[in-house]
Amino acid sequence: MKNESLQRAKMAADEFVRDYPAGGAGLLFSGPCGSGKTHLAVGILKELIHKHHVGALYVDCALLIRLLQDSFGSEDLSRFDLLRPVESAELLLLDDLGGSKASEWVRDTFAGIINVRYNANRLTLVTTRYPDDGNKPADLTLEMQVGAAVRSRLYEMCTTYRLDAADFRRTVANANH
Repeated sequence: MKNESLQRAKMAADEFVRDYPAGGAGLLFSGPCGSGKTHLAVGILKELIHKHHVGALYVDCALLIRLLQDSFGSEDLSRFDLLRPVESAELLLLDDLGGSKASEWVRDTFAGIINVRYNANRLTLVTTRYPDDGNKPADLTLEMQVGAAVRSRLYEMCTTYRLDAADFRRTVANANH
């Protein structure tokens, strides 16, 4: 592995698993699509579940939003029933945070999840395609997607690693053609 950002992120993932639960900070992996963020974060979950029997939960952020929207008016599905395991998991992976349309309701939903986890001092892993600083003025940032308060909490809750890598899926597809 020659890419330094990938090496740093992999080393951080290995240390997180090795030292779990010491340290008290989660990890936030940001980078473009196909850079390996989800692969790395899911690898952490699998290792911790297997080696330490950690109560871990994977959440696709866009799917969670759709499930919550579907729960409106449902007699069988409650918003609170959907959020309870997300808020209370020993270790949570929020995959593709900021990937849903950044409406006020979506921001408020993730602010609630992050606030509960922050106040309970629960470890959280996060992946996002949004950087902290856009290269161009028109670029979206993670703060723009989730709000300043959530991003501020995530600074305290997680150590951030930027994965600067080409889209692995595109690279494989091009090699096969």
